[in-house]
Amino acid sequence: MTSWLLNFPNINLNIAEPIDEFVRYININYGEVFVAAKKMLSIFINGINGALDMIPWWLMILLVVFATKKLMNSYRNGIIYGGLLFMIGACGYWHMMNETLALSLIHISEPTRLGMISYAVFCLKKKKKTHKKKKQKHQNNQKTHTRQSLHK
Repeated sequence: MTSWLLNFPNINLNIAEPIDEFVRYININYGEVFVAAKKMLSIFINGINGALDMIPWWLMILLVVFATKKLMNSYRNGIIYGGLLFMIGACGYWHMMNETLALSLIHISEPTRLGMISYAVFCLKKKKKTHKKKKQKHQNNQKTHTRQSLHK
Protein backbone atom coordinates (compact mmCIF):
# COMPACT_ATOMS: atom_id res chain seq x y z
CA MET A 1 0.00 0.00 0.00
CA THR A 2 2.80 2.50 0.81
CA SER A 3 5.09 1.26 -1.96
CA TRP A 4 3.87 4.03 -4.29
CA LEU A 5 5.02 6.55 -1.67
CA LEU A 6 8.50 5.05 -1.37
CA ASN A 7 9.23 4.01 -4.95
CA PHE A 8 9.03 6.14 -8.05
CA PRO A 9 6.20 4.92 -10.26
CA ASN A 10 7.17 2.76 -13.21
CA ILE A 11 6.16 4.80 -16.24
CA ASN A 12 7.05 3.34 -19.60
CA LEU A 13 7.46 6.12 -22.13
CA ASN A 14 8.82 4.82 -25.37
CA ILE A 15 10.34 7.96 -26.88
CA ALA A 16 13.55 6.39 -28.16
CA GLU A 17 12.05 5.14 -31.42
CA PRO A 18 10.49 8.47 -32.54
CA ILE A 19 13.70 10.30 -31.70
CA ASP A 20 15.76 7.75 -33.65
CA GLU A 21 13.42 8.13 -36.64
CA PHE A 22 13.71 11.92 -36.54
CA VAL A 23 17.52 11.77 -36.38
CA ARG A 24 17.58 9.31 -39.32
CA TYR A 25 15.31 11.64 -41.33
CA ILE A 26 17.54 14.67 -40.63
CA ASN A 27 20.68 12.67 -41.44
CA ILE A 28 19.30 11.34 -44.73
CA ASN A 29 17.74 14.60 -45.95
CA TYR A 30 20.10 17.22 -44.51
CA GLY A 31 23.32 15.32 -43.83
CA GLU A 32 25.26 17.21 -46.51
CA VAL A 33 24.46 20.52 -44.83
CA PHE A 34 25.95 19.30 -41.57
CA VAL A 35 29.03 17.92 -43.33
CA ALA A 36 29.58 21.30 -45.05
CA ALA A 37 29.09 23.17 -41.76
CA LYS A 38 31.56 20.84 -40.07
CA LYS A 39 34.15 21.50 -42.79
CA MET A 40 33.71 25.28 -42.53
CA LEU A 41 33.96 25.23 -38.73
CA SER A 42 37.01 22.97 -38.90
CA ILE A 43 38.76 25.41 -41.23
CA PHE A 44 37.93 28.33 -38.93
CA ILE A 45 38.95 26.50 -35.73
CA ASN A 46 42.15 25.19 -37.29
CA GLY A 47 43.02 28.72 -38.43
CA ILE A 48 42.62 30.14 -34.93
CA ASN A 49 44.46 27.18 -33.45
CA GLY A 50 47.31 27.65 -35.94
CA ALA A 51 47.55 31.34 -35.06
CA LEU A 52 47.68 30.49 -31.35
CA ASP A 53 50.36 27.85 -31.99
CA MET A 54 52.49 30.46 -33.77
CA ILE A 55 52.64 32.63 -30.64
CA PRO A 56 55.70 31.61 -28.58
CA TRP A 57 54.78 30.18 -25.17
CA TRP A 58 56.64 32.88 -23.25
CA LEU A 59 54.91 35.65 -25.22
CA MET A 60 51.49 34.09 -24.57
CA ILE A 61 52.22 34.02 -20.84
CA LEU A 62 53.36 37.66 -20.90
CA LEU A 63 50.25 38.65 -22.85
CA VAL A 64 48.07 36.97 -20.22
CA VAL A 65 49.93 38.70 -17.38
CA PHE A 66 49.64 42.16 -18.96
CA ALA A 67 46.06 41.63 -20.16
CA THR A 68 45.10 40.63 -16.62
CA LYS A 69 46.80 43.74 -15.28
CA LYS A 70 44.88 45.87 -17.76
CA LEU A 71 41.50 44.19 -17.23
CA MET A 72 41.64 43.48 -13.50
CA ASN A 73 44.19 46.10 -12.45
CA SER A 74 46.20 43.45 -10.62
CA TYR A 75 49.68 42.13 -11.41
CA ARG A 76 49.15 39.52 -8.68
CA ASN A 77 46.31 37.83 -10.58
CA GLY A 78 48.25 38.13 -13.83
CA ILE A 79 51.25 36.38 -12.31
CA ILE A 80 48.99 33.64 -10.93
CA TYR A 81 47.35 33.10 -14.34
CA GLY A 82 50.73 33.20 -16.06
CA GLY A 83 52.05 30.62 -13.59
CA LEU A 84 49.07 28.38 -14.24
CA LEU A 85 49.68 28.63 -18.00
CA PHE A 86 53.32 27.71 -17.41
CA MET A 87 52.18 24.65 -15.44
CA ILE A 88 49.89 23.60 -18.30
CA GLY A 89 52.88 23.74 -20.65
CA ALA A 90 55.14 21.97 -18.14
CA CYS A 91 52.63 19.11 -17.96
CA GLY A 92 52.70 18.77 -21.76
CA TYR A 93 49.24 20.14 -22.49
CA TRP A 94 50.16 23.40 -24.24
CA HIS A 95 48.79 22.40 -27.67
CA MET A 96 45.62 20.99 -26.12
CA MET A 97 45.19 24.27 -24.25
CA ASN A 98 45.48 26.17 -27.54
CA GLU A 99 42.81 23.94 -29.09
CA THR A 100 40.52 24.59 -26.13
CA LEU A 101 41.27 28.32 -26.28
CA ALA A 102 40.41 28.39 -30.00
CA LEU A 103 37.03 26.80 -29.29
CA SER A 104 36.44 29.16 -26.38
CA LEU A 105 37.26 32.21 -28.48
CA ILE A 106 34.74 31.14 -31.10
CA HIS A 107 32.12 30.41 -28.45
CA ILE A 108 32.40 33.76 -26.65
CA SER A 109 32.71 35.97 -29.72
CA GLU A 110 28.98 36.58 -30.28
CA PRO A 111 28.00 37.36 -26.66
CA THR A 112 31.05 39.60 -26.40
CA ARG A 113 29.90 41.67 -29.36
CA LEU A 114 26.47 42.02 -27.81
CA GLY A 115 28.08 42.90 -24.49
CA MET A 116 30.23 45.54 -26.16
CA ILE A 117 27.15 47.07 -27.76
CA SER A 118 25.35 47.07 -24.40
CA TYR A 119 28.38 48.63 -22.73
CA ALA A 120 28.57 51.32 -25.43
CA VAL A 121 24.89 52.16 -24.93
CA PHE A 122 25.46 52.25 -21.16
CA CYS A 123 28.39 54.66 -21.61
CA LEU A 124 26.36 56.92 -23.89
CA LYS A 125 23.51 57.05 -21.37
CA LYS A 126 25.95 57.71 -18.55
CA LYS A 127 27.61 60.48 -20.57
CA LYS A 128 24.23 62.05 -21.22
CA LYS A 129 23.31 61.93 -17.51
CA THR A 130 26.72 63.33 -16.52
CA HIS A 131 26.29 66.15 -19.05
CA LYS A 132 22.84 66.96 -17.62
CA LYS A 133 24.22 66.95 -14.06
CA LYS A 134 27.09 69.27 -15.06
CA LYS A 135 24.69 71.59 -16.83
CA GLN A 136 22.39 71.67 -13.79
CA LYS A 137 25.33 72.24 -11.45
CA HIS A 138 26.54 75.10 -13.65
CA GLN A 139 23.07 76.69 -13.58
CA ASN A 140 22.94 76.32 -9.79
CA ASN A 141 26.36 77.96 -9.49
CA GLN A 142 25.19 80.86 -11.63
CA LYS A 143 22.12 81.32 -9.42
CA THR A 144 24.31 81.24 -6.32
CA HIS A 145 26.68 83.84 -7.78
CA THR A 146 23.73 86.03 -8.75
CA ARG A 147 22.29 85.82 -5.21
CA GLN A 148 25.67 86.61 -3.66
CA SER A 149 26.12 89.68 -5.87
CA LEU A 150 22.64 90.88 -4.97
CA HIS A 151 23.36 90.57 -1.23
CA LYS A 152 26.56 92.66 -1.50
